[in-house]
Amino acid sequence: MKCGAALAALALWLLMGSAHAQEPVPFDYRCDAAAAATTPAALPADGWQRAEDGRLPRAAGSPCWLRIDVARIAPRILGVGRFSQKTMEVAVFSRDGRPLAAARYGGPRNQVIVGSDDRGISQMLFPTLRAEDGPVFMRVQRSRDVTVRAENLVRAEQADRNYSFVHLGFGLFYALVALVAAALGGLGRDRGQFVFAALFAWLAIGDWQNISESLPAGLASGVWPPAVWDCVWNMLMILAAAQLMQVRERAPRWNRWMIVTGVLYLLVIPLFQIEASRTTARAVFILIGVLFSVVGLAVSWRVLRLGYRVAIVEQSGFP
Repeated sequence: MKCGAALAALALWLLMGSAHAQEPVPFDYRCDAAAAATTPAALPADGWQRAEDGRLPRAAGSPCWLRIDVARIAPRILGVGRFSQKTMEVAVFSRDGRPLAAARYGGPRNQVIVGSDDRGISQMLFPTLRAEDGPVFMRVQRSRDVTVRAENLVRAEQADRNYSFVHLGFGLFYALVALVAAALGGLGRDRGQFVFAALFAWLAIGDWQNISESLPAGLASGVWPPAVWDCVWNMLMILAAAQLMQVRERAPRWNRWMIVTGVLYLLVIPLFQIEASRTTARAVFILIGVLFSVVGLAVSWRVLRLGYRVAIVEQSGFP
């Protein structure tokens, strides 16, 4: 009983410590026409809005200027996320216009630490901002919501190391499985093994992408076109499922349907690049997902019935 109470107290203490380490930081912001200014001196003194919850909503627009009082969070540091947004670009200035820090997704970073928190959400940390810099001005170019929090530097770096270690381990495992599958396909002349090799290789690439924010710019995966990973992953999943169920031998017509569905996923990728709003591309992606589900259920039912018939014939003793 005492042991359970101690564990509960420890869990509560850890939760309170985590909440204290990631406290939302209120700030003033503006995303109007004046936000196109490149220096804080060009910004009007009035017309600012307040975000008490530390969140810059997407509906406010982009780019935006944030006015943040860093003195109130000392000795903790400023953290801004999510950094995984493809158009994320941040530049921080002092109140007299001196550049203090800057970072861009897939680009150079100056006085900024990029990593992931304990939930795997990528973020930027600004350890060099000091209280004497006064309220700092942060210019943000983004495509999603942005959160501003006070972070414990040691805790944040440990969370990033833990996250990167796990995904690095998974990535190496997936790469090893891909090499084994490719070797089996080459030695056994089994084309189906190459599908599994491609599937696990793509998983390894996905883990590389997951930890790219923490890697130096030269080792990062760079900016991926929208929906590339998801579309290729879905296509490989369809082909791998067809291999597992031996659809090519058991139901050739349905096998062609599965291949067509996979190719349709690849055709969605350029659609995401062409359309700025991506509304049509998302709708097409969902429709193909529905088609994938219908084809998958139909193929599973067909293979199941075929297997049942084969079993009946074998039990009856007929050739």
